[in-house]
Amino acid sequence: MEKINKIIFIKYINLKLQYISIKLLIELAGKVVVTT
Repeated sequence: MEKINKIIFIKYINLKLQYISIKLLIELAGKVVVTT
């Protein structure tokens, strides 16, 4: 049971990191568009 929880937790963390990095990329892209 604990092993399954660990796998789910790791997947959740990975998704969160992907979401944050995509959000940052979109914000950076928006700033680049505004400045040019």
